[in-house]
Amino acid sequence: MEHLTTVFVTTALAVILSLVFSGIPFLFTKSCLNLNPEHPNHNKLHRNNVILSFLLNLGGGVLIANCFCHWLPEVRAAFGGHGIGDEWPLAEIILCLGFFLVRFLEEVIQSCAQNTPHGHSHRGYPESEQQVRMVNTTSDDLGPRECTPIRPKRSVVSPQSCDPQPVNDILEKQSEHIFVSTIRTVFAIVALSFHSVIEGLALSYESDETGIWMNFGALALHKFVIAFSIGVELMTSQVPRVQSIIYLLMFAFAPALGSLIGVIMAYSGPEDSSIGDFILQVFQGVAIGTVIYVVFFEIFPKAKDIGGSGFQHVGAMMLGFLAFMPSISLRKRA
Repeated sequence: MEHLTTVFVTTALAVILSLVFSGIPFLFTKSCLNLNPEHPNHNKLHRNNVILSFLLNLGGGVLIANCFCHWLPEVRAAFGGHGIGDEWPLAEIILCLGFFLVRFLEEVIQSCAQNTPHGHSHRGYPESEQQVRMVNTTSDDLGPRECTPIRPKRSVVSPQSCDPQPVNDILEKQSEHIFVSTIRTVFAIVALSFHSVIEGLALSYESDETGIWMNFGALALHKFVIAFSIGVELMTSQVPRVQSIIYLLMFAFAPALGSLIGVIMAYSGPEDSSIGDFILQVFQGVAIGTVIYVVFFEIFPKAKDIGGSGFQHVGAMMLGFLAFMPSISLRKRA
């Protein structure tokens, strides 16, 4: 009974603290952060932009360390324990399959979205003759300005008239960028949530209370940093607030699901679970490829566009990588 109580307490702490850390980035108001690099008033050296870029790179560094120094050796060791992967680098091959799978699914989703009847909508922006909302590129005012449309019957166009086509192109490009960014973010959250389920399983498999708390400490050192990084990624991807809450809840409660499955398997499941463990490791290898794709094609490029200098980017990546190292040492002791 004490074993179950400790598992439930540590799992509850993991869920609550994950929600807290992932929600911290949303304390920043989106209105005070200019996240569009194509905006004329976008300043990469602005303090808010530099901080946000630093946090994205920091989280990316943590994820790289998590993938290559924790997940990948874990998958490789599991395959070795099953006598698989001696002749072929199976763990690395599955990782690459996960990488290519995400790229393929991204193209499929984009293609399906573009072929829908409303695939080229501009998120409710009016295109009527009466009013066109434009971004003012000649004034320091960031709000929209009113302008009269061009009428084809007139031979002389007034200086205040404007062509809505460039605005439509900008809106369409921005909408497509947000759509792709959201897809990649969702893929990363699903992959990280799956790994959190496995970590919850490992937590429930510990036989003594000391091992449970040591395992929880190792989990906490990197999970809460990753939770914070997910919050930053959701905010910068401009995901709607309701969807963001759903994704954060999914990530936060993943260890609880893993612990519940582990407890059920420990008390009522079969003792030989080698096949199930092998399947889990295959999925974990796919998850590694997913996270690597998102880090290099979404998080790092976005951080570069938002702000900061090149040396600041590299420094933040290395700092995030080094911040993950203590969890490896603690996990070995556990």
